[in-house]
Amino acid sequence: MSENPNYILKRIANYKEAIESEYAKASDEQTKKYLDLDLEILNDFLKSLANYTASVFNDKFNTKNRELIKSNCNSISEYQDIIKQADNSRRAAHNSLITSMAILDRTCQFYNVEPIYGQFGDYLEDSSKLINSKDSKAQEKRRQITSWATDFTIACTAGASLGIEPNDIEHNCSPNLFESISSKLRTIGEKGMVNEINNMVDSSKKDKNENIR
Repeated sequence: MSENPNYILKRIANYKEAIESEYAKASDEQTKKYLDLDLEILNDFLKSLANYTASVFNDKFNTKNRELIKSNCNSISEYQDIIKQADNSRRAAHNSLITSMAILDRTCQFYNVEPIYGQFGDYLEDSSKLINSKDSKAQEKRRQITSWATDFTIACTAGASLGIEPNDIEHNCSPNLFESISSKLRTIGEKGMVNEINNMVDSSKKDKNENIR
């Protein structure tokens, strides 16, 4: 993994704390409503992370079990439709993730905290260029986002409970490792992924506060 997941967790914790601090000072309901919306931006990002990770592993499952899927289909066209639908779902989830990441990073600027991803470069202000462009620079950035997002999500969920090193996920996904991760993700589901990440963010906040004391 290109980045220690604990650093990402700390940045998410800092974002939440910045909103909580403003919320404590807010004297009117309208301001609190705006703060709630900014917190929802974070929640949308976490949901997008989980949704995209699930779609990636569904795609990997289809690839690894191609013959099994074919045997359960009545025709080649039915099999092709299943694969096409999975591809379309994964790309839609990827685009949604990119959009939510960019919105969250821009909102971090408003609160003067370090961005959660922080690697958009010229794409930050207009992330649609990553969605609509097919040039090599945009495609490489999409691949980087894929690696960052899936590694972080798995490290905080399946990786944490299975004792898997993040680098093993990216570079050495053996059949047994793949099955362990897939089984864990299917068991907890997308909602479970979000809950586990939130729990780790809360732990990061707690550790930070204890260190301050």
